[in-house]
Amino acid sequence: MRQLSKDLSVSAEKTLQFFESRMLSNGSYGEAITDISCYYKSPMMFLRAGKTDRAMQILDYIKTNFLQPDGDILSQGN
Repeated sequence: MRQLSKDLSVSAEKTLQFFESRMLSNGSYGEAITDISCYYKSPMMFLRAGKTDRAMQILDYIKTNFLQPDGDILSQGN
């Protein structure tokens, strides 16, 4: 059980590092990532990891690029 816990912790840290390394200063993951589905879980991941600043960057990016004036979220599927 200890080894599983350790392995899961290492995996979670690698995942966090991967996403953080891809994140730009504007809160996006780059020009090629254009759908809300690529962003919607990221803020919680960063919040749970204690990286509130990263979560806020992504939320600001989502607000600026996907939130419509009527409060709806724009997706490529719309």
